[in-house]
Amino acid sequence: MHRGQVIAQRYQLTDQIGSGGMGIVWRATDLELGRVVALKRSQTGDHGQIRREARIGAGLHHPHVVTVFDVALDGEDRWLVMEYLPSRSLAAVVAEDGPLDPVTAARIGAQLAGALAVMHRHGMVHRDVKPANVLLTEDGTAKLTDLGISRWSEVTRTNSEQVGGTVGYLAPEVANGAEALAPSDVFSLGATLFAVVEGIGPWGGDELGPYAQLRRAAAGDLQPARRSGPLAPVLAELLQTAPGERPSAARSQELCAAVVTSADTGEHVVAAAPPTGRKRARRRPLLLAALALVLVAAVVVVATQWSGFFPAPGSLANTAAERYGWGNPRQRAEFSAGVDEGWQVADGRLGREDKGRRMKERVSVRDDALVITGLPNGDTGYLRGGPGLPRGRWEARVRVPKGCACYRAILTLWPADSRSTVGEEIVFMENKNDANRQHVYFFLAPPGGKGRLGGERDVDLTEWNHFAVEWSESGVFGYLNGEQWFQQEDPDNLTRSAMAPTIKLDFDPIAAPAHTEASMEIDWIREYGR
Repeated sequence: MHRGQVIAQRYQLTDQIGSGGMGIVWRATDLELGRVVALKRSQTGDHGQIRREARIGAGLHHPHVVTVFDVALDGEDRWLVMEYLPSRSLAAVVAEDGPLDPVTAARIGAQLAGALAVMHRHGMVHRDVKPANVLLTEDGTAKLTDLGISRWSEVTRTNSEQVGGTVGYLAPEVANGAEALAPSDVFSLGATLFAVVEGIGPWGGDELGPYAQLRRAAAGDLQPARRSGPLAPVLAELLQTAPGERPSAARSQELCAAVVTSADTGEHVVAAAPPTGRKRARRRPLLLAALALVLVAAVVVVATQWSGFFPAPGSLANTAAERYGWGNPRQRAEFSAGVDEGWQVADGRLGREDKGRRMKERVSVRDDALVITGLPNGDTGYLRGGPGLPRGRWEARVRVPKGCACYRAILTLWPADSRSTVGEEIVFMENKNDANRQHVYFFLAPPGGKGRLGGERDVDLTEWNHFAVEWSESGVFGYLNGEQWFQQEDPDNLTRSAMAPTIKLDFDPIAAPAHTEASMEIDWIREYGR
């Protein structure tokens, strides 16, 4: 390659502007359109890397992600054609000018977090957020680049057997061999901001070597922050060791933006804090006190205040919301303060096929969880939440501690209007006539009473599990502990009515000769919008 060489009979190389282990980048002129572009070729001849980066880049359109235009073939070489941005990498800025002040870093962090939030909503994970992969213009615009090892649900992974990303910015779970997911990107964003204000990465400087850094990352042994000032509480949030303790990318954007707003106005900008109670009890009290100074702007809508996720004990990223980056829940029921008035609790109505009664006293809150108890005589509980939505995503954390074949524990989306099309229903969790509680079903009842479409899975329902449903114009998708286990995309089978989440323990006396007590518990249920 040399200056003046024309690639694919269209792009004339001007000068080399970057290189690294993954690729070499040239500035070039598009002779057909007369514009300046950036061309990237794999250093190793890995055409799969270029194809992956092209496909992921083509699916992203965001002001803080470098735009991908095309892939150009030139002989045996494959080049990625991208937006050219007169800029320096964030790594070069720190190396040449020294560490950034915390407010400038927060301004950059808000831009990058916004880009990651969009990636995560589309099921993408960057997997290598670091200063060298952030371009910064003279006017302070920051853009993520180098999507070469990013993962997308439709793109083959680069190598799932190896640690992906740069050691100095790896999340602890990735350093320990887990798959990089959306919370891993949030950690790497925090590590990037830590490095640019502290002048050293959270796992120590390069002089330690990658193996020592990897050991520190695996152990969660963070460097202390000494220069981060007002950004320190935000970094503490982003750099939480447990993935479920970190904010989403969207929340991270708000936290960084609040630091900037506070500095610009000279006032502390405080938004509603995350809900307190059992689920946040693990957080350090001093950290919570410090966060009160820099939380999100008060104008943030209450329904999108917070997106903390709480995987079941001993697991990582086993909620669909966390795995697929659904962002902040629009509505949530945590039940620690009782049953919210938005839930309609049935009282005195006959149950399934007019068997048993749905009674208000069979619904209670115990140990911060909603409990529905079904008695041997058929008295049980039933709740419906909200006015109903025409599309959306819901997820709940559920277990069935007591079982009887005469009861069915059910989470469903049920028509909000009783006049809706006959038969419509989306059951995203049903334990049907299974006293041992080791089996679960997903059902979609299409319009017009055309029967049921569904899937089933063996799972221990005596333990906490996460059940989720995603209902969009393109289809209905079911998830169990973050893994997709049902999909239906035939438009003729898709529900058309507005639906409301419904929790019920249905009495089914014919299924078992002997009737005993049963119960189901819901730790939380959250609605994420479309």
